[in-house]
Amino acid sequence: MGYREPTYEAVEIGEIIEDKVHADEHFVKSLIYALDDDSDWYSTEETPFGARIVPSAGIAKELVLLFLKRYDPNKVVGLHQKEEVFFHKPAQVNQRITMRGSYTDKYMKRGKGYTVFDSKAFDENGDLLVHQISTEIMRIPENLELGSSSGKAESDKKVNPHWPEDRTPIAKASTSLEPGTPIVPLKKIAYQIAQLVAAPLLEL
Repeated sequence: MGYREPTYEAVEIGEIIEDKVHADEHFVKSLIYALDDDSDWYSTEETPFGARIVPSAGIAKELVLLFLKRYDPNKVVGLHQKEEVFFHKPAQVNQRITMRGSYTDKYMKRGKGYTVFDSKAFDENGDLLVHQISTEIMRIPENLELGSSSGKAESDKKVNPHWPEDRTPIAKASTSLEPGTPIVPLKKIAYQIAQLVAAPLLEL
C-alpha cells in the first residue's frame, strides 16, 4: 500500500492506522537516548512495577508519528498545535506493543486546516498504556507568514520573556507562590569526551 499525501484534503476521518513494535533492548535504548532519560527503572528488574519498563514518554513520541505509517513522511508540512497525553500503565521490556490511531476530526479555522489524531498504545494483554491526542495544522494558506498570528492579540495574556532579577528563585513550585516567581533552572551534568577517552589511558 502506497503513502497518501499528507494534506488536509487527503485526511480520512475514522480510518484506522495500526503498527506493532517489539520493546526489545534496541527499542528501549533508542528511547532512552532520544529522551535523555536513563532512569534505573529501564535497566533493572527492581522497580515498583516488578519488572523493567519502557519509557512511557517514548511511547507517546511513537504515537505522535503513527500517522506517518499511512501518510508520506517526506512531504509533511504543518504546525503542531496541541498535545494531550494520558499515561495509564507502563509497558514492560520485551513486550509487544500495539499502537492504533485514527483522525477523529478536521476543521477550518481562520483559513487554516486543523486535524485531530487520536491514538492509543496497548500491551500484549490488551491493557491501555498511553493515550495521545494530537492537533495539527495540515493546511497553511500560501500568503500566511509562519510565526505570525491571524487572531486579535490580547496584551494582558502575553508572556514576559525577561528573567525577574528582583526575586530569588525557589527550588519547588507551590500554589502559594506569587505569580512571576522564578523556579531554579534544571542543570544537566555531562561528562567531557576528553575525560572518557583519557580514563582508560590513565589505567595503563
